[in-house]
Amino acid sequence: MIALDTTFLLDYLDGEPAAGEFLESRTNKPVHAPSLALFETYRGAATSSGSDGLYRVTTRLDWIEPLAVTDGAAREAVFR
Repeated sequence: MIALDTTFLLDYLDGEPAAGEFLESRTNKPVHAPSLALFETYRGAATSSGSDGLYRVTTRLDWIEPLAVTDGAAREAVFR
């Protein structure tokens, strides 16, 4: 499984070549992002560009499968 963090999402949206290359080299695998990373990315878009910015970001990331952050997952992540 590939799970992307907020920094990666922002790099991808900013057109960072390494982000695009990473995704292109893994086209046969599903791509996920924790719901918290998506929230942070969406919030930043809405804060900087309002509803138009949020719409642009959500449509550019509509291929990502959200990962729910459960209480158990949050506790497990503390020790990783």
